[in-house]
Amino acid sequence: MEESSVKKIDKGTPLLTVTDTAANQIRQLQQNFGGGPETQSIRIRVKKNCCSSMAYEMKFEGRGPGDHVIKIKDDICIVIDSESAPVLEGALIDFEDGFHIRNPNKRKGCGCGRSESSEN
Repeated sequence: MEESSVKKIDKGTPLLTVTDTAANQIRQLQQNFGGGPETQSIRIRVKKNCCSSMAYEMKFEGRGPGDHVIKIKDDICIVIDSESAPVLEGALIDFEDGFHIRNPNKRKGCGCGRSESSEN
């Protein structure tokens, strides 16, 4: 599996690594929605969910002040807000029957199985 590591924010750890499979799926979604990296950035956000754990949200959205903007192979932009960046640091984004974020900061899953908690 080939991967693209992008932008380091602390101690040399890549903020995100995106597999080629996930990158190809993002490109396909951009084409389906009629945009490219200038107009169709993928925002990844970590938010509180159910059992006081965290969940990931991915959607097409514009850039805001304080965002980490990550370019992957010049045709994909991923945007992460400054609050989500430390939680996502070192995470791997893959696609297999849907997007999956494998997060090394994960401590445990919640009881309902829909979210997880983080060391950060």
